[in-house]
Amino acid sequence: MKQKHFIILIIVHISIHIYGQDNRYNGIANDVGIMNPFWSNYKEDIKAQHIASIEKSISRSIKNYTLIEYCFALDQLLSKLENNVSTQNEWLLYMDSLVLYSKGNSPRAGIIPLESQFFIATLKKNAAELSRNYPKAYSFLVENTPPMFGYGYKPSDYELILQEKGFSEIKDEGVIFDLLLLEDTSLLNVIEKNPELLKRYHTWLTYNVPDRSFAFEFSEDRASEVLRRKFLYLWNLFKQQNNELAQYTAEQLLKIKVVRPKPVPQYSPLRVINGAWQGAFGSEKEIYIINSYSDVSNNDNKVTGKSKFVGQPDSKFVLMVGNYKDKGTYFEIEMIEQPDTAQWNGIFKYQINKETRILKGTWESNNRELKREFELKKRAEDEWW
Repeated sequence: MKQKHFIILIIVHISIHIYGQDNRYNGIANDVGIMNPFWSNYKEDIKAQHIASIEKSISRSIKNYTLIEYCFALDQLLSKLENNVSTQNEWLLYMDSLVLYSKGNSPRAGIIPLESQFFIATLKKNAAELSRNYPKAYSFLVENTPPMFGYGYKPSDYELILQEKGFSEIKDEGVIFDLLLLEDTSLLNVIEKNPELLKRYHTWLTYNVPDRSFAFEFSEDRASEVLRRKFLYLWNLFKQQNNELAQYTAEQLLKIKVVRPKPVPQYSPLRVINGAWQGAFGSEKEIYIINSYSDVSNNDNKVTGKSKFVGQPDSKFVLMVGNYKDKGTYFEIEMIEQPDTAQWNGIFKYQINKETRILKGTWESNNRELKREFELKKRAEDEWW
């Protein structure tokens, strides 16, 4: 009996050590009333619409939210991951991309590891509830969310980081809001000790935060409620502090606007490539093909997607990655099914007509034993299965 207890203690110790190693964050309680204090005022049908919007945006792509944003949509994320192999595979690919990005030189590269640690802390904070309601998804996230210890900005460097990367007149380039969400009042302590930073912070709060050009933009990919919870959570936290700077921060955060961006041009890749298609795949089956392209500036030609036969469950979706080329009247796309080494996976090569939105092309398996032709009609531009 003593040996059994000893083994259990070792397991618990190891679990705590891995979970808490170098993780100074406490995370967020999975309580919508804390994230959005106005939630209780919403009518039930409005609440249902917001929840459905969050669920749909996650279904469109797991990459639509940062890890800290997922702290404000835990139930929807875990519900999607529970018993869904396809979504779990998307998560693994997403984590791989974040680890790679965190090793780069962009301002957000140092933020990503901190967001990962914050997300893990939030899982831990809500472990009892989440493991009970979503046992498989909870275990999956615990095992497959890399904490990225050793990377990321250090609190001792925050003063310099804020001076160099904190503020920008270009939207989403400065990291001030990211750090504020991660560090809340402790970041204000850093700012208050530096007169130059304090002046820049006041300028940002007074002029940038309420400006529509710096508004949070929602879409089918990014639900308005998730974006709203980010600043309302901070507003609720700061307004309770007995500190002049925290009170002014709360006052200004409440002025953040959440808006829908301007309509995307009819023939842009964002409109043409995004969406879902359905039609005959060879002579015997029908197929869904779903493409995702998210670069509004059109500087990136990378496309992601997934496909499955009609009638199959979502777990049968096969992930795809590829690129597009603009050929004038149509977009030419080549997509490689993942994993690209599986013999019965293959390569899609197709064109999407900008006017008709018809998707036409071929698929060939990696072992060259199967080849199919298809011509699919677009089912939806703003919907996602």
